[in-house]
Amino acid sequence: MSVVLQGKWNLTVFKEMVLGSSSPTVLCCWRESNQELELICVNDVTKECLLKQKLTINDLKELIYAFAPTNFYDKAEWSGQFTFPNGYCSMEANLLFRSKGERYYLLYLKEDPTLTEPALSLHDVFNQNDDAIFLLNQDGYFVDMNKKAEELSGLKGDAFKGVHYEQLLLSEERMRVANHFEKAFAGEVQVYDVSFRSQRGSLSLSIINIPHIVDGEIIGVYGVAKQKEIPCDFDELALIIQDKYKIIVEHSYDIICLTDKEGHYLLASNSYLPVLGYEPYSLIGESVLVYIHPSDHKRVLETFEEMVRTKLPSEAVIYRKLHANGYYQYLEGKGMPIILSDGEVVSFVFISRDITDIKKREDLLRRSEKLALAGELAAGIAHEIRNPLTTLRGFFQLTESQLEPYREVLMGELNQINDIIEELLLVARPRAISEERVDIAQLVESCVRDISTELHLKNIQLEIQMVHEAYVNCVPHQLKQVFINLFKNAIDAMSNEGKLMIILNRVNDTIHIAIKDNGKGMDEEELAKLGEPYYSTTIKGTGIGLMVCYKVIENHRGDLSIHSVQNEGTEVSIQLPIVK
Repeated sequence: MSVVLQGKWNLTVFKEMVLGSSSPTVLCCWRESNQELELICVNDVTKECLLKQKLTINDLKELIYAFAPTNFYDKAEWSGQFTFPNGYCSMEANLLFRSKGERYYLLYLKEDPTLTEPALSLHDVFNQNDDAIFLLNQDGYFVDMNKKAEELSGLKGDAFKGVHYEQLLLSEERMRVANHFEKAFAGEVQVYDVSFRSQRGSLSLSIINIPHIVDGEIIGVYGVAKQKEIPCDFDELALIIQDKYKIIVEHSYDIICLTDKEGHYLLASNSYLPVLGYEPYSLIGESVLVYIHPSDHKRVLETFEEMVRTKLPSEAVIYRKLHANGYYQYLEGKGMPIILSDGEVVSFVFISRDITDIKKREDLLRRSEKLALAGELAAGIAHEIRNPLTTLRGFFQLTESQLEPYREVLMGELNQINDIIEELLLVARPRAISEERVDIAQLVESCVRDISTELHLKNIQLEIQMVHEAYVNCVPHQLKQVFINLFKNAIDAMSNEGKLMIILNRVNDTIHIAIKDNGKGMDEEELAKLGEPYYSTTIKGTGIGLMVCYKVIENHRGDLSIHSVQNEGTEVSIQLPIVK
């Protein structure tokens, strides 16, 4: 496959590639102004081949010029064979780039003294064709294809069998191409352009669809595809990185992608699979924003705009990217604009690294510092409240008969004060706890029953997805306190007729609990303050409840995180270790 780069490029990289090749390879330049062919670089393997044939480099130049001068005008790649003194030599030419009337080619030679004039067959003719040729049956599945089609599609040998043409198309192209296929199958010749994904990147093709008629009946559709020029592919990207962007790659980032000016993936490095769970070719043609957290869209778009404006590499930017398993990871990345010789920015290279673990450690350290400060304050407050509270309880018992009409109200208030003290003490200092083996699904269901009245009063729709026989070691009443706190927070954040989702999902030896609402959500500033001592998003809230939630989950060797988008809703994620 020939991919044509535009503009003037440093030839050093290409020369090194030719000299390092283990097969006969030549780098040449065709100048259109005087129709002159220059052999820029000839590797040692080629020289040895010429020496055996008793030919000079100038003889080779004349053979190439005499054999294929017309190909320098209109073809990005071509191949064929010419006669050597002791046999034949086959040659494949690939156009590297154009620049102001000059075309630079890589020529690959293959000497074969036993080669004779081949016997022609129809399939051989198809295989020698520079265009991709394929046959589809009436259902749109590949029946056959030539070597060029195999090369472009990545479907080598019999791999095309059982593959539908839509599997190679970008999602937005499928309906349009299906319309052309139906017209071709109805007897009309169709001509159109299309983009599709391959393992080497996004390719642009001009397609001709021709009805395949046998005994007067259309039984399939022939396709002939010519490759259009595209800016770059993975091989060229590697060369560019070696030369122009080496300084960036030397940083300890491990995810590399190439995007167009609008932010659509053109290429993605293999590291996307282990880090984010995506096959690189599956991203081709998609917008990067599809995988980036909505709250980070503005920051990423500003980075694109700044690189277009300044034509300079971006500063490091931290953003969240969606993992294939459904959660977000923190990445830190830098961008580099790719600029043509006329100064136009046409695409970007982004190089990022996963900093999720670093971010979690930083958040945990900050939260620990906040909890330590809150704990000292809570211990003092609890001590100061508990002493007069004991006195009040005593006098209440002495005057119980006189205060009988107000007993229920007074005891409720005193119990509420006592509950607040218990929460303060839980934040203030760790206490010895007695854990039990508990079915987490049953515990969550009991909490849901406790809030059923509030759900009914606000007409909130409840959706639950449970797993069964997932046990955790815990203090039941503490975990119950966490879930009820979080459920009530979600209810408070929603107006009437909202939706609360509670999802339990087992992943290996961990239970994942997601609590989602479609309420008012929070902006980044509010989200950053959650967990601070006594910060609350509600007027009546004290912030103690969420502090307790963090502390309880931490004491149970788990993790609690919160993601929120303003005016869309909030999701609280809890992970706890499962026991047998």
